[in-house]
Amino acid sequence: IGTCTLKVPVKKFKCETKLVLPFSGLWWHLEGHDTFSHHRRIFYEQNTNYFASDFMKVDDKLSICKNAGAKNEDYYSYGEPVFAVADGVVVKVIDGIADNPIGGRAKGFNPKDGKMAGGNTVIINHQDAFFSYYAHFKNGTIKVKEKQSVKAGEILGLCGNSGNSDAPHIHFHLISKLAFSPLKAHGLPAIFGSFLLKSGDSWREVNNKSLLAGELIKPKKQ
Repeated sequence: IGTCTLKVPVKKFKCETKLVLPFSGLWWHLEGHDTFSHHRRIFYEQNTNYFASDFMKVDDKLSICKNAGAKNEDYYSYGEPVFAVADGVVVKVIDGIADNPIGGRAKGFNPKDGKMAGGNTVIINHQDAFFSYYAHFKNGTIKVKEKQSVKAGEILGLCGNSGNSDAPHIHFHLISKLAFSPLKAHGLPAIFGSFLLKSGDSWREVNNKSLLAGELIKPKKQ
């Protein structure tokens, strides 16, 4: 079997901004910084999704949905507020894309259109020369406008199931520049300032940490 060698440039990035979690309550970090994440299956020199995260809200029994999970409304994530992770200026808003049925795609969705992949989307420019990208908002619920200044923890819209999504969840990542195509910018690691991490049957506070797939997390203050 032949081998394939890919030269990937190594660049340093240190985010000085203390990020806050983009949600309230208890959430499961479904996909994160690991080699098994579907976000990392694009092996190019640039991949906006390289450090991307997917979050789903869970109840006290760690279930992601009620009933059979056949409808968007069955999922605890659906309709939950999504917050800005840091102060910044909104540079792009996409809205008006219908939410998908569970496991399918809404009528009119075009997978070849890079701007539709994230569904209803918000992108924020931050002072530390990076951008935060939030995807799959519920149709018609985005509350911010382009050129609007926002503060960390300010509500951007409600979690939905629009775009390239099979069930309601928050997709979040940091990027080096404004881009929609996965191959047009570098994905950057996100370090969150302070939050609670479930460890066994208890919770512990962690500070200045990236997130790992499978972790159960919540903000310190609800």
